[in-house]
Amino acid sequence: LATAITEEGSSPVKDHSWHYVVFFVIYVVIGCLFVMNLFVAFIIDGFEQLRKQDFKHLEVLANYESFVSLVRKWSPHKNNPKPKSAVRVWIRTKIVETYMFSFASTTCVYLNVAFMALYSPTTSSEEYETFYDTQNNFFLALLLLDVMCNVAAVGSTNYLHDGWNHIDVASIIASFLAFAFPRSTFVR
Repeated sequence: LATAITEEGSSPVKDHSWHYVVFFVIYVVIGCLFVMNLFVAFIIDGFEQLRKQDFKHLEVLANYESFVSLVRKWSPHKNNPKPKSAVRVWIRTKIVETYMFSFASTTCVYLNVAFMALYSPTTSSEEYETFYDTQNNFFLALLLLDVMCNVAAVGSTNYLHDGWNHIDVASIIASFLAFAFPRSTFVR
């Protein structure tokens, strides 16, 4: 709706104001990530303050412990055991755990989301369709490389113990389904 905004007194025109897309993408990212983290931080801080006081009710302690275990379980940073193989140690310390690897992975995710937000199957030209498919394949290859490096560094079992990695695996499966069913708009 916001992209249809025109001048005052004029009728809305579809896809007229693309600069509003940037506002909504930033709004969603800040709303979903920053505000949710702030909300969780306030909850954890409240539990910490309760923990410092005398627990008059054991129910509060039980709720606190279950909440902390849930947060630890779904934490995006797992402490995987140190690999025994020298090759895995090298991959983990020299590639996977570096700031540049993390920054590159995160940047690729944001760029891919931006391309997906700008995609419109009804108004796209054939050149843009080709460009979109090419960049999508490129980001899929980078995601596969990211997953392979992580699996090589920590092993498949430890990799899949982290619930956040399930999102990467699901994205890869969905992308391969898009290859298998190229005309399906549901998978795309």
